[in-house]
Amino acid sequence: MVGLLMLGIVSRNEMLVINSKQITVNGNTSFGKFSCSYLITDQCDTIFLNHKNIDHSLLDVKMPVSAFGCGNYLLNKDFQRSLRAKEHPIAEVSVLQLNRTSSNRYNGNLRLNVAGKVIFIKGVAFKELVINNSPALRSVIKLNTNDLSLQSSKRLNGLVTVDEELEVVVDLMR
Repeated sequence: MVGLLMLGIVSRNEMLVINSKQITVNGNTSFGKFSCSYLITDQCDTIFLNHKNIDHSLLDVKMPVSAFGCGNYLLNKDFQRSLRAKEHPIAEVSVLQLNRTSSNRYNGNLRLNVAGKVIFIKGVAFKELVINNSPALRSVIKLNTNDLSLQSSKRLNGLVTVDEELEVVVDLMR
């Protein structure tokens, strides 16, 4: 990397070093809200901004569905069942492109692979913020369970239902 900087092939402004990543899925039920998250802290990645190579992604976050934490055992199991973890044990969020649009805003393209369904999302907005005293980029993506071919979850004979709208929060900490 240092060699590329010295040769002038890339500049510091054209890359971001990502030290940790967190993916959070938020939603509502007829009983209250839920939030399930997965954090990766042991893996650093470098994202090159304004990168035009479409042959591969800039960043892949692969997550075992069974490792998402939702706050308690029953919510964890329900989340795994809803995402069909037995058939599709790994979920993945990939950053395909990321461009700086202003001093603290970015725009990118993502690929989500959840429950065996792959969807591409263009024009995803990321905003710079501070998480745990570290600079980070955050994107909040609104999805519908139908986008992922998921059945809206119902428990206790329909007494507890999950809303169809989900919020996926992608945090990239630097």
